[in-house]
Amino acid sequence: MGGRGKPKMELVLVAELDSENWGATRLVVTVCKDTPDGLRNPLFGYLRDEPGGEYDGFQIGAYASPDAGVYGYRCGYKHSVPVELEQMETQVKVLRKLDRARDAMHARFGWPETFGDYVCQTAHILGITRFFVRSDARYQEVTRERYRPTDAAGLKQWVADHTPKPAVAASAA
Repeated sequence: MGGRGKPKMELVLVAELDSENWGATRLVVTVCKDTPDGLRNPLFGYLRDEPGGEYDGFQIGAYASPDAGVYGYRCGYKHSVPVELEQMETQVKVLRKLDRARDAMHARFGWPETFGDYVCQTAHILGITRFFVRSDARYQEVTRERYRPTDAAGLKQWVADHTPKPAVAASAA
């Protein structure tokens, strides 16, 4: 059991590519709940009435394109179900906590150099220490797992590997 009689829960970050829009790929990291039955994605209201409900729909995102690199880092909520006032109030508290802590970290250390650094900074502020990334086809074939566990360095490497690279210009003849 967790503190104050609440069941122990573990929140983790799961990184994957979302979609491609206007030539940019969206990199998304979602807060999920790790359960004995596997990872539970909170985007469908699964966490709403459970411990950790304040993270229901919480995502860290950015866009990546070959021309611009990775840009538009942000944290926020994506909801696929209606959100009531009480839930929204708890989510605003999370966003304010992030803003205060991020402002203090930026004043001391500057802005994160990469999106991977930004994700790890956000995880640190939220107290999340476990990461998963979307598995490649070979890993899925061997393990039958859609996501593989990794550490902060592995998460940063996954982001770098999935960032579109600039096209190499053909040399003039």
